[in-house]
Amino acid sequence: MNIDALIEDAVGIGSTVTVRDVETNEVEVYTLVPPNRADISLNRISSLTPVAHALYGRRVGEIVEVSAPAGAIHLQIVSIRCPVDEGEYG
Repeated sequence: MNIDALIEDAVGIGSTVTVRDVETNEVEVYTLVPPNRADISLNRISSLTPVAHALYGRRVGEIVEVSAPAGAIHLQIVSIRCPVDEGEYG
């Protein structure tokens, strides 16, 4: 298995992910970071959140389901940008 290829095209910690809500077409951009680096005002979400768990390991084009108090949310991954280095997200 080519680990470099997996890292480059799948969501992981440090990835900046653009997602589209399948029902509303609303687009959001999140960067998955360690819990101590989370800052929602900067769209940095903890790797421990339900959204991060749903996205982790997924690829562009996939649709994930996130459980929310108001019901399930379906997000399609539009793009993934992997970090150049650890300093990029915090």
